[in-house]
Amino acid sequence: MPQKPANPPRSPSRNTDMPVVVHGNGWRRWFDVYHELLRRPWSFTLTVLFIGWLFLNIIFAALYQTGGDCISAEDPESFFQAFTFSVQTISSIGYGAMHPTTNWARLLANIEAFVGMVMMAMGTGLMFAKFSRPTAKVDFSKHVLIQQRYGGPHLVMRVANRRGNRIVGAKIHLAMLVEERTEEGHTLRKLVDLPLVRDHSPTFAITLTIMHSVDADSPLAGQSEAAIRDRIISLVLTIQGLDETFSQTVHAQQYYPSDALVWNHRFTDMVFPRADGVTEIYHQKLHDIEPMPEANHV
Repeated sequence: MPQKPANPPRSPSRNTDMPVVVHGNGWRRWFDVYHELLRRPWSFTLTVLFIGWLFLNIIFAALYQTGGDCISAEDPESFFQAFTFSVQTISSIGYGAMHPTTNWARLLANIEAFVGMVMMAMGTGLMFAKFSRPTAKVDFSKHVLIQQRYGGPHLVMRVANRRGNRIVGAKIHLAMLVEERTEEGHTLRKLVDLPLVRDHSPTFAITLTIMHSVDADSPLAGQSEAAIRDRIISLVLTIQGLDETFSQTVHAQQYYPSDALVWNHRFTDMVFPRADGVTEIYHQKLHDIEPMPEANHV
């Protein structure tokens, strides 16, 4: 049995975005603010909400100051006092020590109360949608191996379920993005399916080894290492299934550039059965590979 590893820090590969830079459409996507804030990290969303809250309070504080001595406060001319009153109004705090004293201030306070109510509702909906959105926590191996297996060359990847629950009825799909030239001289990119040895699993709880057989029916059949690297722009691996906790469909996706391909290596063991029937999984070994004996080279 291979020696069990220590516990080095885990460094999962999370190349989940298509490596593409889009020009001429950058500003348009910001009109879809809801989508942008949902897909961005929590740190980005909270920062945008805080900046928006701060901006609104500064605007209303400036408007209050245009009305002169319109707020009952220790220093009605102070911008900080106006800002504090704006914060109390937009959040419906109302400690009572500060209140509007003119019609101008009362009008602004009414408008700001309405704006605060709308912003609170929108922010609550956004936070709930972001928090409750089902996601899959799947780690993908950093490398795609081409190795001799079952008497023939196979393209092999490994994935692990980081969350620890089960993804039921997992469906797996692998495709390669290639560039081809038509008879008319047009160059285009298209996705070519790579059939898997097994494209589904009744349950995905721990790890899966995903294989494509490079046989006579494979789009990669008969091609050399250099030809395969030149042809493949990237590999796209997708896993989709029903999360047993959320009872909703989740998915995970990984893009592999052609330089992620490694020939004549194999993944090191990460599953170790114990004598008492318990199986130990060493997640930190997900990406570890080792050379294969020369006799088994592709």
